[in-house]
Amino acid sequence: MMDGTLWQRAEVVRMSGDTVWVKPCLATGCAQCQLSSTCGQGVLARWAGRQRAEIALVRNESVDHLLFDQLMPGDMVELGVSGSHFVQASALQFVLPLLSMVFFAMLAEYCGAADSLVALLAFVGLAVALWMISWWRRPVLKSPYIHRVFPRAH
Repeated sequence: MMDGTLWQRAEVVRMSGDTVWVKPCLATGCAQCQLSSTCGQGVLARWAGRQRAEIALVRNESVDHLLFDQLMPGDMVELGVSGSHFVQASALQFVLPLLSMVFFAMLAEYCGAADSLVALLAFVGLAVALWMISWWRRPVLKSPYIHRVFPRAH
């Protein structure tokens, strides 16, 4: 990770037109690691269990079309995402909802609202932040890109 890029292996599960659907591989070494009970990766892997989210990779100008065209279901790919884009995504998904809830609650408190209304407006702030995230997600955040393909064994 010297260049600031984060890498993750994923399995191609299906293809549909100009979209490839991949499932990230879970950390395989977590069961043997002594830190698995406290490490974020190990805790997240256990929490997710066998449920892995699928990621859609769309063919566009930034995709290496030769890599994209050779993919088949069952292939393993190495995905890369810029560290700065990862930080942006983290801030967008974790910091924005918290700040929005606090802002709406403080605004209600400043206006002299009752405690129940302050709590209700904090949840309204959360809903607004979640809406903003879904609206901003596409233009602001870059998708992972396919760096390398590991064809499945025949």
